[in-house]
Amino acid sequence: MRLGDEIGGYIAEETVESVADIVPWFQEAIAHFYPTSSFARGLSADIGERVARRVFTPPRINASAICPQCGAPKCDAGIR
Repeated sequence: MRLGDEIGGYIAEETVESVADIVPWFQEAIAHFYPTSSFARGLSADIGERVARRVFTPPRINASAICPQCGAPKCDAGIR
């Protein structure tokens, strides 16, 4: 699974173990990368607590070179 799109690039990628893990991963990724979005603000507090401890994997292909939060280039994203 990846967060993002083909045009703007992807900002996170993950392989989940089951279908039941898909929605929680997307909720946490959106809360992490887009914390001011109306979707993220509507999520429960326990998701915010999990996000604070979670490390998101940068995408291996078609990665976004721009941070979605501040617009700065992501030098450490491993994009080649």
